[in-house]
Amino acid sequence: MILENDLYRRLDKKSLEQLLSQADEIILLDTLLNPTSKRADWIFPASATAESQGTFINNNGLAQRFYAVYEGKGFIQESWRWLMDAVNFCTEKPANLSAIAEWQHSTDLSDAITREFPVLKALDSLGPDEDFRIDGLKVARQSARYSGRTAIHAEKQVSENPPLQDPDAPMSFSMEGIHNPNRSPLQANIWSPGWNSNQSIFKFQEEVGGERRGGPSGIRIERPQRVMPEWPAPSTPPEVAADPSHVQMLPLYRLFGSEELSNQAMGISEVIEAPFVMVNHIDAKAFDIHQRELIELETSCGTYRAEVRISPTIPSGTVGIPYGLPDFETLSPLLPGYASLRPAEAPAITED
Repeated sequence: MILENDLYRRLDKKSLEQLLSQADEIILLDTLLNPTSKRADWIFPASATAESQGTFINNNGLAQRFYAVYEGKGFIQESWRWLMDAVNFCTEKPANLSAIAEWQHSTDLSDAITREFPVLKALDSLGPDEDFRIDGLKVARQSARYSGRTAIHAEKQVSENPPLQDPDAPMSFSMEGIHNPNRSPLQANIWSPGWNSNQSIFKFQEEVGGERRGGPSGIRIERPQRVMPEWPAPSTPPEVAADPSHVQMLPLYRLFGSEELSNQAMGISEVIEAPFVMVNHIDAKAFDIHQRELIELETSCGTYRAEVRISPTIPSGTVGIPYGLPDFETLSPLLPGYASLRPAEAPAITED
């Protein structure tokens, strides 16, 4: 069972193909179609972050509850709901799975996590749950200016269908409900007379840059400090030391393209660079390669061709590989690793 993970970005292709070939059945829960999904026997479409509810924890340990922004289209639901359905489908439920069958809301999942991991105790007290109401009403996701929710679908149908109900959040997918954010720790939109959008956020804070008047936005998780282990210095493989054409590949993280989801966004994908290899000027002279020339990298999972960029910041004996760029995704599991570098002469080969 694979949960929202493209394994071709985690393991070299040869090892992964061997692993997948030994599986009797592969079940995939994911938001995107990717190379791993082509090997799946069953695919269950999972909700994207904006279509679901959960908790974000940033690098400072601040835990914040998030809610669905809009209704998901099609037959999709959160991964945990697919797992719950699978357990409920079983005629005989194993004892260790019986608790999953009782999950009804995302807060039930948060409670289960806190029982297993006490350090995440803050999760069970984050944000209002699905039963929170003000004067019997939910908090409106849409502002009072929002209208025509049925007109935007008029090319398909003109019937007046009710908005989708959200079983997890104390918020409505419409402008019906409570709009006064100062009466609730929830705030779907920000507006004040004479101000527009986020320009008016200070109107709802105790002080500029401070907490909201309706309550804090999150809870900081106190994590115990631990000493980083001392790792031994890596040794150079004998076959690499004996071959001067071998260089060590180092990952280069790009603003556009290195993050997996950015490759799926049309607006971002249009500005993603073409794959390239960055080398030191000393190595460029030794290998007799020049700026913008094509080179080939022979790796354990295939041969890759790309344009050379010469840089004085890359250490001699290494090559910089843009992490995650299209056509270079399958190189990601090998970084940092070794490859044989040579000028390109044969026709382009992206991978085996």
